[in-house]
This record gives sequence, structure tokens and C-alpha cells, in this order.
Amino acid sequence: MGKNLKGGNKAKSVARFNAPTIFRPAKEDGELYAVIDKNMGNGMLNVKCIDNVDRICMVRKKFAKERSLIKPGAWILVGLRDFESRKDKCDLIEIYS
Repeated sequence: MGKNLKGGNKAKSVARFNAPTIFRPAKEDGELYAVIDKNMGNGMLNVKCIDNVDRICMVRKKFAKERSLIKPGAWILVGLRDFESRKDKCDLIEIYS
């Protein structure tokens, strides 16, 4: 008897589920909108925030599947790092289409 490689009828219905996309606004202090200027590689982006400051944005592993959406000119939501003395680094929170 062969292996069941494709799963049963319950597994197929889960694979077709599409989660609804929800717009997440910047609601906390320390969150800014930014535009990607350049992808520097190794999970780092050069971004221009809405307060006209160039920052280095770190891409978390959560966005590994969405690397194709990270292109120059895309709008993103970044979180500033308040625990660092230099204010030129931030973290990627959300990618907008």
C-alpha cells in the first residue's frame, strides 16, 4: 500500500483558506511610515521615513515568504528602536501593497 502524500479531504480545505488582509495603521508612538530606497541585502533596507530621515531597516524572519513584495518604492510601516542610543535603525512591521 502506498503512502498518502497529499493528505485527506480535511487538509485540502485548510490549504485553500485565504486569511483576510487587514490594514494596520501606525497607532503607537515609535511607528512611522517609510518608503524603501534600496535593498542592501542580508535582510537590511535603506528607507526614507516620513520625517525626512534616512534609516536602516531590519527585515525579520517573519517576512521570509514576502521577500518579493520588498522592492524599492514600496510603502512600509517601521518601528523605531528606542533602546539604542543612535536613532538610525528601525524594524519592519508591515508591508503595504
